[in-house]
Amino acid sequence: MEDEYETNSGSTTPTQATFGSASSPYVFRRNENFYGREQELNTVGQALLPLEDYPKFKVFALCGLGGTGKTEIALEFAYRHGYKFDFVFWAQADNAAILHESCLAISLSLGLRNQSGEQDLKTVRKSLLDWLEKPQKIASAPDGASPFQTTRYVPAKWLLILDGFNDLEHSRVFALYGNGSVLITSRDPSAKMMFSSEQAGLDLPCMELDDGAELLMRLSESGEDQRGAAKNLSYVLGRLPLALSQMARLGRRRYSLIEIWDRYKQLSQQGRLHRKYTPISTTHYPHTIATVWKLDELSPAARALLKVISFLDPHHIQHGLFSKLVWEYNSFPFPKDNFTYQQACNELGRSSLIQQVGDFELSVHTLVQDVTNAALMDEEFDELFNLMVYMIWLSWPSAMPRASRWGSNLLPRVSGWDTSLHPPVCNQRNQVTRWPWCQSLFPHIIRLKDLWDLTDRRSPRFGTIAPNTKLRFAALLNDAVWLRHELGFHEDPTGFLKTSQEVLNQVDHPGKRSLHIDMHFCHGAIAADTNRHAESRMHKEETMYLQLATVERLGTINERHVQACIELAISRIHDGNIDVGIMALERAHCIRALFPIPYLPSSLQAYLGLAYQLEGYLEVSNKLLEESLIIRATILGNNDAESYRTGFIHYALGNLRALQNKPEQSLHHHRQAWDHYQSTVGEWDRRTADAGYKLAEHSLRRGKFDEALTTLQDSFRIWLANPPAYTPYLARGYLLEERIHRRYLQIYESREEEVKRKAEEAWRKALEWRRQSEAEQKRDGKRDIAVLRGSRSVATDIRAFDTLVPFWSR
Repeated sequence: MEDEYETNSGSTTPTQATFGSASSPYVFRRNENFYGREQELNTVGQALLPLEDYPKFKVFALCGLGGTGKTEIALEFAYRHGYKFDFVFWAQADNAAILHESCLAISLSLGLRNQSGEQDLKTVRKSLLDWLEKPQKIASAPDGASPFQTTRYVPAKWLLILDGFNDLEHSRVFALYGNGSVLITSRDPSAKMMFSSEQAGLDLPCMELDDGAELLMRLSESGEDQRGAAKNLSYVLGRLPLALSQMARLGRRRYSLIEIWDRYKQLSQQGRLHRKYTPISTTHYPHTIATVWKLDELSPAARALLKVISFLDPHHIQHGLFSKLVWEYNSFPFPKDNFTYQQACNELGRSSLIQQVGDFELSVHTLVQDVTNAALMDEEFDELFNLMVYMIWLSWPSAMPRASRWGSNLLPRVSGWDTSLHPPVCNQRNQVTRWPWCQSLFPHIIRLKDLWDLTDRRSPRFGTIAPNTKLRFAALLNDAVWLRHELGFHEDPTGFLKTSQEVLNQVDHPGKRSLHIDMHFCHGAIAADTNRHAESRMHKEETMYLQLATVERLGTINERHVQACIELAISRIHDGNIDVGIMALERAHCIRALFPIPYLPSSLQAYLGLAYQLEGYLEVSNKLLEESLIIRATILGNNDAESYRTGFIHYALGNLRALQNKPEQSLHHHRQAWDHYQSTVGEWDRRTADAGYKLAEHSLRRGKFDEALTTLQDSFRIWLANPPAYTPYLARGYLLEERIHRRYLQIYESREEEVKRKAEEAWRKALEWRRQSEAEQKRDGKRDIAVLRGSRSVATDIRAFDTLVPFWSR
């Protein structure tokens, strides 16, 4: 027989608690609108549900940002599984005083003290902990038992929910043991180790996008016609249940979800919507999105860090970005040293306002950013925008060279800021070593552009953005587009160039001339690589015009002038003016050789070598290209990964060896080019497709038909990813595919019908793409296009198809 349990209050029988009786001051009803979170509920159940034959103390913590639904999940778990426990207790643990009241209420429900008894917290806590360690309940009497039989006690199972246990200092005096389960909700991720040496808990994610939209529609009682707006709101609100519930309240009272979505898209309206209306809740939750995170209670350093973070991409924020701010920027109250910065990070982390991502990055919920941003005064918003553009600018290795003269490159002085227009690291065009860092910074530029676009510039915001900032912001946008071009994404779906031009139009400063040149240069190069040669020609001519005016005004020639010469020469050669283009390339070659910096052959030499081949100057091309390879190997080493340029020189040499009737040497250089492209620009770049086409030609020559088709298909994958940009390449590629099938038929008789069908299909596609390409090039005014005749022997001439392709890819 179990020992009897005597309570501190003198009661002989402890009272079995009903759910909610131990919650002080709240008694919660079940949330009838609870939706989703099945996976999380199952996880909690696996961790906490009692085992009949294996009593064990269990603990599990739901951790995460305020508003993610931790309390609602705990409430739903208690209602679903409360019958599996003998006692269910709910304790609010927001602070020491509320926790004390909760302990008193639980003690009272258990009969451990009478209602009027005055006991200090230490006594109450000890009596409660003693009972939880050895819980007992009254055993059920067997049928037919005498009513005078002695009361018998047996071990009991309990569930204790500690809601809002954010101050983990309480855990030091609240050690729990016994045959029970503890479910903790906390914003502090360390709560997962509150009562255990091992992590026991879950960092609660936000809802899935569709679940968030469904919850919003249910709470707002909206029809199916509102689902699109519900999904949009679910996305911009970061699938945060509290925010969705709050917007649902607004939807019930005044607006449809479509109207709410239209208002929310305006940055100036977000702060009002965050503050307005309490959420639909069963727990009488006292917060809205504007108040739930208690941002005003943060230390000055943590608050300043959160404001800075609100201007960055939320998912991957590099700690290394802030090193410049820690030491150089003094006007904004940002942490002034690394120790203070780490303290601020720890403070924000304890509230789950930020999360650590690996060792070098952190992340933040998008809605935390929006709430922080919406609360900024206009002057503070402008100052932070100035600061963040400057910070990204300092860290960005620019592809563009410095402005034409340092004196014209100076901007008005701002305290603590460098006054140069271009970043400390410049002229990194096509250098693949900068790509990983630039790709990590690129989302921050998107975030800054989104803030620029979302903010109504007729409002006071952006009223005090410094000219320095606008110039640097425009330069960053242009450089970001060039980065995407280098990575093989030649379109500008984000509208960076348009925004860059809009920003630049607002500035009156001599430094904007250099940015105009950069923008035309970027436009021209991208248009050339996407089969828009008339547009490319226009921008390249404008680049050269502006650069010549700068040279005449300043009396200096530099890298910018060389680049303008190269791009205009490429355009001239593509138009059929080969001799003019060669003269321009030779001029650029001579100018660059005179620069005081070490001479490193680049794509200039490859373009010039290919141009010489067009005119039949094979020996001159051979000498130039071989010398270029030797110099690059001497300076950079063999198989360098500095950029695609070594591969481009190999590609030009492969073409030269083919013209010299040296097929095996040609194959060697084309394979070298393909290998080098793979290791630098990657398998999805246009240059890799060019080299793959050449290798397919070599495989056809050697009778390796399957190998030729496989290699050619790899090139097709790249071209078909953007057909309008690669129309001439597709025409030539399908002609080569047809030739492979025809050669196969000449040698083998197997699969004759199948191969014939494939050959005819390839021929049809070749003609289709060729007609489209010729129409585009006539529209662009290209001079040397070959007219497609009805004679198959002429039309199938690969050299005629080659004229459709830019000379650097032939």
